Amino acid sequence: MSKTRSLLLHSLWVIPALLVAACGSAESPSTKCHSVSTFGVVQSVFETRGCTNGACHGQPPETAGGGLDLRTDHAYANLINVKGSSADMSLVFPGEQDLSLL
Repeated sequence: MSKTRSLLLHSLWVIPALLVAACGSAESPSTKCHSVSTFGVVQSVFETRGCTNGACHGQPPETAGGGLDLRTDHAYANLINVKGSSADMSLVFPGEQDLSLL
């Protein structure tokens, strides 16, 4: 497995973990999260890990790795409630890790 692919796979587990961790509370565990406010944290992980550079996912979908553009202005729209190509699930379904492909 290439270093870039390994880094991507390692980094992508963070998406649902951060979104789920930000949801609910001890008093109301069923409360759905506000994924837009949480997504800033996820985006900072992409940028810190280099996922948004031109050699990885920092390009338009036609040329980005796996067709996934993770640049700041595009990542949310490309991940949240977007059907995956390998399964009949959303890439990230906010607050529902079991319904998220990533």
